Amino acid sequence: TSQGRLLVPLHQKLMLARKKGDGTINIGEKEPPEFLDALMGHLMHDPVRLPSSGRICDRKVIEEQLRLQGLVDPFDGSPLEAHMLVADNELRDRIAEWRTEQRKQAGDGGERHKLDDDEVRELVERLGGDIDPEVVEAVLEAERL
Repeated sequence: TSQGRLLVPLHQKLMLARKKGDGTINIGEKEPPEFLDALMGHLMHDPVRLPSSGRICDRKVIEEQLRLQGLVDPFDGSPLEAHMLVADNELRDRIAEWRTEQRKQAGDGGERHKLDDDEVRELVERLGGDIDPEVVEAVLEAERL
Protein backbone atom coordinates (compact mmCIF):
# COMPACT_ATOMS: atom_id res chain seq x y z
CA THR A 1 0.00 0.00 0.00
CA SER A 2 0.98 3.63 -0.31
CA GLN A 3 1.99 5.91 2.54
CA GLY A 4 -1.36 7.73 2.87
CA ARG A 5 -2.62 9.09 6.14
CA LEU A 6 -6.20 10.02 6.96
CA LEU A 7 -7.46 12.69 9.35
CA VAL A 8 -10.42 11.28 11.30
CA PRO A 9 -12.81 12.83 13.83
CA LEU A 10 -11.33 13.27 17.29
CA HIS A 11 -13.68 10.79 18.98
CA GLN A 12 -12.56 8.07 16.57
CA LYS A 13 -8.88 8.86 17.16
CA LEU A 14 -9.45 8.69 20.92
CA MET A 15 -11.35 5.43 20.63
CA LEU A 16 -8.52 3.84 18.66
CA ALA A 17 -5.92 5.13 21.14
CA ARG A 18 -7.90 3.75 24.10
CA LYS A 19 -8.28 0.35 22.45
CA LYS A 20 -4.53 0.15 21.88
CA GLY A 21 -4.10 0.58 25.61
CA ASP A 22 -0.69 2.26 25.45
CA GLY A 23 -1.88 5.01 27.79
CA THR A 24 -0.40 7.83 25.72
CA ILE A 25 -3.26 9.88 24.34
CA ASN A 26 -1.71 13.25 23.54
CA ILE A 27 -4.11 15.37 21.50
CA GLY A 28 -3.12 18.83 22.67
CA GLU A 29 -0.33 20.09 24.82
CA LYS A 30 -0.94 22.58 27.59
CA GLU A 31 1.75 25.00 28.52
CA PRO A 32 4.05 23.80 31.31
CA PRO A 33 3.00 25.24 34.69
CA GLU A 34 6.34 27.02 35.16
CA PHE A 35 5.54 29.10 32.03
CA LEU A 36 2.45 30.61 33.69
CA ASP A 37 2.33 33.95 35.48
CA ALA A 38 1.98 33.50 39.27
CA LEU A 39 -0.66 36.25 39.52
CA MET A 40 -2.81 35.85 36.42
CA GLY A 41 -2.05 32.28 35.34
CA HIS A 42 -1.42 33.12 31.69
CA LEU A 43 1.56 32.26 29.50
CA MET A 44 4.34 34.78 30.17
CA HIS A 45 6.27 36.82 27.61
CA ASP A 46 8.83 38.51 29.86
CA PRO A 47 9.17 36.52 33.11
CA VAL A 48 10.71 38.24 36.13
CA ARG A 49 11.45 36.94 39.62
CA LEU A 50 10.21 38.88 42.61
CA PRO A 51 13.24 39.12 44.92
CA SER A 52 11.52 38.61 48.27
CA SER A 53 8.85 35.99 47.56
CA GLY A 54 10.76 34.34 44.71
CA ARG A 55 7.56 34.10 42.64
CA ILE A 56 7.77 34.56 38.88
CA CYS A 57 5.41 36.88 37.05
CA ASP A 58 5.15 38.50 33.66
CA ARG A 59 6.84 41.91 33.82
CA LYS A 60 3.78 43.82 32.52
CA VAL A 61 1.49 42.11 35.01
CA ILE A 62 3.61 42.82 38.09
CA GLU A 63 4.36 46.39 36.99
CA GLU A 64 0.63 47.04 36.61
CA GLN A 65 0.03 45.41 40.01
CA LEU A 66 2.63 47.71 41.58
CA ARG A 67 1.05 50.75 39.91
CA LEU A 68 -2.48 49.87 41.04
CA GLN A 69 -1.92 48.28 44.46
CA GLY A 70 1.22 50.00 45.71
CA LEU A 71 4.89 49.13 45.88
CA VAL A 72 4.62 45.80 47.69
CA ASP A 73 5.16 42.19 46.69
CA PRO A 74 1.60 40.83 46.33
CA PHE A 75 2.68 37.45 47.70
CA ASP A 76 4.45 38.41 50.92
CA GLY A 77 3.81 42.14 51.39
CA SER A 78 7.49 43.14 51.34
CA PRO A 79 8.56 46.39 49.65
CA LEU A 80 8.94 46.02 45.88
CA GLU A 81 9.72 48.44 43.07
CA ALA A 82 9.97 47.77 39.34
CA HIS A 83 13.77 48.20 39.29
CA MET A 84 14.07 45.33 41.80
CA LEU A 85 12.54 42.75 39.44
CA VAL A 86 15.04 40.15 38.22
CA ALA A 87 14.69 39.10 34.57
CA ASP A 88 14.58 35.31 34.09
CA ASN A 89 16.20 35.10 30.66
CA GLU A 90 16.58 31.32 30.73
CA LEU A 91 12.85 30.87 31.34
CA ARG A 92 12.01 33.49 28.71
CA ASP A 93 14.10 31.55 26.16
CA ARG A 94 12.42 28.24 27.08
CA ILE A 95 8.99 29.83 26.68
CA ALA A 96 9.98 31.25 23.29
CA GLU A 97 11.21 27.81 22.15
CA TRP A 98 7.99 26.18 23.34
CA ARG A 99 5.88 28.77 21.48
CA THR A 100 7.90 28.21 18.30
CA GLU A 101 7.37 24.46 18.55
CA GLN A 102 3.62 24.94 19.13
CA ARG A 103 3.40 27.13 16.01
CA LYS A 104 5.23 24.48 13.97
CA GLN A 105 2.88 21.77 15.18
CA ALA A 106 -0.16 23.93 14.47
CA GLY A 107 1.07 24.47 10.90
CA ASP A 108 1.67 20.79 10.09
CA GLY A 109 -1.85 20.28 8.76
CA GLY A 110 -2.72 17.89 11.58
CA GLU A 111 -0.17 15.30 10.43
CA ARG A 112 0.50 14.01 13.92
CA HIS A 113 -3.22 13.27 14.34
CA LYS A 114 -3.68 11.41 11.08
CA LEU A 115 -4.02 7.64 10.91
CA ASP A 116 -1.91 5.46 8.62
CA ASP A 117 -3.30 2.60 6.50
CA ASP A 118 -3.20 -0.01 9.26
CA GLU A 119 -4.78 2.30 11.82
CA VAL A 120 -7.61 3.15 9.41
CA ARG A 121 -8.29 -0.54 8.85
CA GLU A 122 -8.22 -1.19 12.59
CA LEU A 123 -10.62 1.69 13.22
CA VAL A 124 -13.03 0.43 10.57
CA GLU A 125 -12.90 -3.03 12.13
CA ARG A 126 -13.50 -1.67 15.65
CA LEU A 127 -16.47 0.34 14.41
CA GLY A 128 -17.95 -2.90 13.09
CA GLY A 129 -17.55 -1.93 9.47
CA ASP A 130 -16.96 -4.37 6.68
CA ILE A 131 -15.26 -2.17 4.12
CA ASP A 132 -13.46 -3.61 1.15
CA PRO A 133 -9.68 -2.94 1.38
CA GLU A 134 -9.86 -1.28 -2.04
CA VAL A 135 -12.31 1.29 -0.65
CA VAL A 136 -9.96 2.06 2.25
CA GLU A 137 -7.12 2.46 -0.25
CA ALA A 138 -9.27 4.77 -2.40
CA VAL A 139 -10.11 6.96 0.62
CA LEU A 140 -6.44 7.19 1.58
CA GLU A 141 -5.52 8.07 -2.01
CA ALA A 142 -8.18 10.79 -2.07
CA GLU A 143 -6.75 12.23 1.17
CA ARG A 144 -3.30 12.44 -0.46
CA LEU A 145 -4.72 14.54 -3.31
